[in-house]
Amino acid sequence: MTLRSRRFWMFHCVFWLIAAFAITVDASSGLPLAGGVLRGLLQGSVGFGLGFGLMRFYDRTNIRDLNVLALVAAGTCAGLGFVGTIATNPIVWRLQGIPLVKLRWSYYTYSWLTLGLILLVWTGFYLANQRGLSFVQGDTDAQAVEAVRSLTHANGYAPYVAVEHRDMISIVPTHRLVAVRAAGDYIELITDEQTYLRRETLTDMQARLDPERFVRVHRSAIINLDAVRNLIPQGRGDYEVELDGGEKLRVSRRYRAALGERVQMPL
Repeated sequence: MTLRSRRFWMFHCVFWLIAAFAITVDASSGLPLAGGVLRGLLQGSVGFGLGFGLMRFYDRTNIRDLNVLALVAAGTCAGLGFVGTIATNPIVWRLQGIPLVKLRWSYYTYSWLTLGLILLVWTGFYLANQRGLSFVQGDTDAQAVEAVRSLTHANGYAPYVAVEHRDMISIVPTHRLVAVRAAGDYIELITDEQTYLRRETLTDMQARLDPERFVRVHRSAIINLDAVRNLIPQGRGDYEVELDGGEKLRVSRRYRAALGERVQMPL
């Protein structure tokens, strides 16, 4: 989101219009309506301009430590809010016919928190966008998934698996998997809470799972032995495995012996 982008201009204008309205409502509790509207417009305009200065400031600092960034942002926004309030409040009071000499110092500083906090909220939105907290979209999805996947291969079997879910990338610990099931060109990663889709073959996924924990029970299904509740005989030597969450999968004859070895029971 850059200074010249349409997206930035839309965000910036809408944000400060809302901010001006909020300042007007806050100011109208202590000033006549006209004074509240005037202060909202003045401080909204000042904040609109300060936003550009803050944007350039944050872009040039390149602070990566989150705690330091938070302190710098809070201090900067508080200072700008104070200066902006001191500059705009006397204008409003003069136009309202309020003698400045009769106002206590607290009246000059009362509303600086409002503008300072609004600037801090603006900062949060801007930094979140600039420092990579927005959702990954388009071809970057596959690149990000592949990057995370490569990390999981570093030391043997994958402790985590990355999946695209609701326009973001979710990191799922493999120990939470109840089962993995083929679904056309995809596989279903089934946990006790929900099911995720991932574009991969079941065979490739099996190669990345710990064989001490996961076993194939069908050409289209792998189960987590830690999630097995019951083995249910179906007659003629066939079995069905019941997993945590109530999921039931058929054990094919081709893989039945391998499952029997793992559970120390001839099947």
